[in-house]
Amino acid sequence: MFRAAVNNNLTLVVEEVMRNVQLIIDDNDALVRSDLVEQIPNVALICLEAPHLYGDVLRSYLLGIIIKYLSDPDNQVRQMAHSALMTIVKKGLLDNDTIEHEICPTIEHLSYMSAEEHLRNANISLMCRLAPLIDSELTEKVFLKRYLDLCEDNDMMVRRTCATHFGEMCVAVGKEKLYSKLIPTFVDLCGDRVWGVRKACVEVMMPVACCSTPEHRRVLLADILAKHLNDDSKWVRISAFQILGPFISTFAKQFADVTYNKHGELVYTSKLNNHLSLCYSYEGIFPTKGAIKSQISEMEDNSKSPFYLPMMNVRHDNVKTSDSSEGFYCQKGDSCYQSQSEMKYKVKGFMREKHKPFPLLRKDVDDTENYNPFLYYYIPPGIPLDDELTHAARQSAMNRNNAKRGAINSFQMRRSSYKLNAQYKAKLRYQSKFEDNCCSEIPISIVNLNDEDDSNTDVDKLDDQKEEKDDDDDGDCAPSSQDTTDSDGTQDFEIYLMNSMDKSDESCNLSKNLDAKDNGQEIVPQKLINYYVSMADPEQCVDMGAEIPHHCAFSFPAVTLTLGTENWHYLKKAYQSLSSAKHWKVRHTLASSIHEIAMILGEELTATDLVPIYDGFIKDLDEVRIGVLKHLATFLKILKPADRCQYLPRLSDFLATDNEWNWRFREELATQLLEIVSLFNPNDVAQSIAPLSFQLLVDKVAAVRTVALELITRIMCYLSTEDALVTSLIHELRDTLVLNAKRWIHRQIYALVCSHLIRNNAIAGSKFSKEMLPCLISLSVDKVPNVRLAVARTIATDVIGMGLDTLGMEAMEEVERTLAKLRLDGDRDVRMFAGGEEQLDVVAVLAYYSSDENNQVEQAKNILF
Repeated sequence: MFRAAVNNNLTLVVEEVMRNVQLIIDDNDALVRSDLVEQIPNVALICLEAPHLYGDVLRSYLLGIIIKYLSDPDNQVRQMAHSALMTIVKKGLLDNDTIEHEICPTIEHLSYMSAEEHLRNANISLMCRLAPLIDSELTEKVFLKRYLDLCEDNDMMVRRTCATHFGEMCVAVGKEKLYSKLIPTFVDLCGDRVWGVRKACVEVMMPVACCSTPEHRRVLLADILAKHLNDDSKWVRISAFQILGPFISTFAKQFADVTYNKHGELVYTSKLNNHLSLCYSYEGIFPTKGAIKSQISEMEDNSKSPFYLPMMNVRHDNVKTSDSSEGFYCQKGDSCYQSQSEMKYKVKGFMREKHKPFPLLRKDVDDTENYNPFLYYYIPPGIPLDDELTHAARQSAMNRNNAKRGAINSFQMRRSSYKLNAQYKAKLRYQSKFEDNCCSEIPISIVNLNDEDDSNTDVDKLDDQKEEKDDDDDGDCAPSSQDTTDSDGTQDFEIYLMNSMDKSDESCNLSKNLDAKDNGQEIVPQKLINYYVSMADPEQCVDMGAEIPHHCAFSFPAVTLTLGTENWHYLKKAYQSLSSAKHWKVRHTLASSIHEIAMILGEELTATDLVPIYDGFIKDLDEVRIGVLKHLATFLKILKPADRCQYLPRLSDFLATDNEWNWRFREELATQLLEIVSLFNPNDVAQSIAPLSFQLLVDKVAAVRTVALELITRIMCYLSTEDALVTSLIHELRDTLVLNAKRWIHRQIYALVCSHLIRNNAIAGSKFSKEMLPCLISLSVDKVPNVRLAVARTIATDVIGMGLDTLGMEAMEEVERTLAKLRLDGDRDVRMFAGGEEQLDVVAVLAYYSSDENNQVEQAKNILF
């Protein structure tokens, strides 16, 4: 109706139309309401084309319908209303004043009023998706405070929804609010007691990282990711390992900026010329969220299920933030943050808990829980112990406690030094949480309650401090001051330090060894490289599935580019391990990108480290071999000529496939041979590549033969200066395609080869008339019409055009006689391509043949193919 009025420039009485629309707004049928709201964006766009006819219909009538349906009881109607609202905002149909005073308050109100969980989550999602589409100042004014409150909501599903859309909110706000408000909140969500929230944080860490500065990535996000890589929950660890490679790639020095575009693709901007260098999406390789969610759907039904595996003891009390005189933002039982770059985070001790925090003191542990298998700690029953084992355990405990005392003394010295001024103290605490040590990468164990030596004194002191702090936390949040900040921070850090020291000696020693030998590179935090290399370990498949090595292989070129050639030794063993992975998909991914690794490493390292792996891929399954074959030319260009020549005898191996009907494999081989012809000298091409082109020319599949025609033309052009090699090649073509041809299609291919050679000036005219033309003319009387048709087309369009000077008088007369015969051929298509008449003149044919008594013609039969 509206479109017809616009097209015909008719005046439509909008009031009457909308009066009828009002009758169906409250229709009982949800489908009617859904269809109505679905058409609103289309109507709005039409009315925008002719404002003189309709006025402001959107604000006057249509917007109210959308707002009403945002709270409709039917889910489909609400979804259509969400989609309609997003569409009109994206199209810019609403001004900022309307968005601020009508849209934003409605969405904010819905986040308060929705009683059902799925309604609240849907409205939160709408708020977050709308935020990047409006002005950042408006987002900060209307949505930011409400969003931050929702991130601290007691309902874990609300917190998870907020975490899922955290990247969109980071894009929507300015840098000041990002660093002072959102980043601290993100840290809290990353330490949530519910693993589903932590997993959601991991999944959005890439957008958050792209919005952050390189220093924030290095000091803050890298440490958080390291914690998640060793999370209690298997699903959090899987998600963390999936983004580990892309996250490492954000440290690449070759790019000036790393961002996400509106399509969700990771965009790298070059430092050299500041243009779009790389734009890639990981969605094709990474499993969808639903793939993992479907495996754990049963866990989400019960709050006492393994879904509540804890990582950090973090409260979610609804406490508002308040500003202090020093520019800090404090939250109850949580962290104190300084605005923008100098932020400080109170380090919370990692506490293992079931449904509430574990008691630290022996007296608080109920005797009935001694044999509880779900406890993360264990109190031994009163039975005799082996004396030798007891002595060994005490010696080990003494060694650990000596290390604890030394660490505490070191911390006390540091504590006294950074009391000099508040800013330096804040910066130091910020670094303390994320400092690189061997124990910070592993989830923290609880303090050992079973030591019988003097170490219990230190433990009890720390436990008393923890109890005192817990008592203080029960009250309101005190104003931020230097004394308060120092007291809370140091007590928490002492517990964090003691818990960190109480790890298994084996884990600490392993991390120490890795850090000790990996101090050479400073591009990426070394602990992330250690974790990335561990993804290639086959044991990872046992714990987290076969997809982990697959993700490692997929992101290997990006990680290699980030670290550079000088740090290849960190990745070399992992790459070798992946090349022999059990699952063919891992090897296929590696084979498809080995040329990228080669371009990064250069010819020396490629020859020593990649060539053996490449040779193994050539002998692998077809699914793996196609990966190396698609980039064969690129890989060979990187090698030295001596190393390159060793692959010439092995090119024929690609002709052998597991399935004969895998013709695309042979088509790709022909394509790659086209590109590598110029990489070798003429003799090598004639001996190794030309024979392969002959086999491809007679392939059963037309697509393969088409590429082979281009290949033989390229070879003839390359060998044009070598007369002997060209003559030998022509003789081989004649023998293969004509004299020894087993099928008529081979003879047809010969005519097509002649056409391609002439069109591309790949052969001299004298050489063609002497070596190839006689055989071509002989095919003009072939018994198969398709062969004669190809000959007629070649002579008429290509050979005749060479001219008398090129062919010579005798050859030219022969060509004209042949073409005259083809114009009188019994097959209509042959006559047409030769330039004859569609209808055959019988009298002219008899006259032509009677004039030449010695001419004998074999009657052609019209064969259908």
